[in-house]
Amino acid sequence: MLHLQPGNHSMLAGGCHEPTSEQLARWRIAVDENASTVKKIIGKKDFVAAFGELSGEKLAKAPRGYPAGHPDLELLKLKQIAVMHTMTDQEISSPSAVQASAAVFKTMKPFLDFLGSILPPTA
Repeated sequence: MLHLQPGNHSMLAGGCHEPTSEQLARWRIAVDENASTVKKIIGKKDFVAAFGELSGEKLAKAPRGYPAGHPDLELLKLKQIAVMHTMTDQEISSPSAVQASAAVFKTMKPFLDFLGSILPPTA
């Protein structure tokens, strides 16, 4: 997603902002069974530089069915599974904005591919 808004509020984002219960369940199963794949994607240097960490609302405690001591609890607690890259007005209006945006989306692609492989589409 490309969101343009003056006042340095533009952003590039992707993921699942309002997942269904089924999508959240599938995310949690994927994290529980194969956290190394998720961590490999979101831990890459270029991913961290572009997005920091996964953004969005989180549960206050472990989701039902998962122990409070789960090693990947923070990923399991996510209620939104998304990344966001903010851009200043100067960045978005620069001649290199298209190239810079393409680079961010290229960095985001493995994350979106992973989500697409585990999440059912919404109706």
